[in-house]
Amino acid sequence: MRLFVAIPLSPDVREQLAKIRKSVDGVRWQDPEKCHITLKFLGDTAKDQLPELRANLRKVQSSPFTLSLDGLDYFGSKRNPKVLWAGIHQNDSLQQLYQQVEEICASLGFEQEDREFKPHITIARLNGASFKNLKELIEEHKSQIRGQWKVEKFVLYQSILSNEGTRYKRLQVFPLTANP
Repeated sequence: MRLFVAIPLSPDVREQLAKIRKSVDGVRWQDPEKCHITLKFLGDTAKDQLPELRANLRKVQSSPFTLSLDGLDYFGSKRNPKVLWAGIHQNDSLQQLYQQVEEICASLGFEQEDREFKPHITIARLNGASFKNLKELIEEHKSQIRGQWKVEKFVLYQSILSNEGTRYKRLQVFPLTANP
């Protein structure tokens, strides 16, 4: 099973991200319904690890919190941009949630992330997109990528690869409680 832990987006945020989609050579837009903020990519996971993973993720303690979108940017180089993403304002509650999930997963033997957590929402994969076209797209829409939503849960997803593309299946929802 290919698994990851993520924060789903509100319908308003998904709608806002969908509005900037337009035809640009080399840009493959992510389905807004699949957009999320990844907290931890677990990768291939044995089915027998699932009960312990679920039980430990239930121990996460966090109150609901608000996140804010923060413009557009890309990963990769000017010569070879790879991913277009919407930024998330840094948030202590988000950082603490990430840290708890990371520590729980590490305690269960999952590889610990060695890169700094950079919360973002992948909105497009770039394959041969010109840097000029990418910069124009970012400049045209960066001021539109604003807004807030309340995070009240995180989710354990299974990523299912097929010829029709990747499908995400919710395996368990973990509500954030008001009094952790």
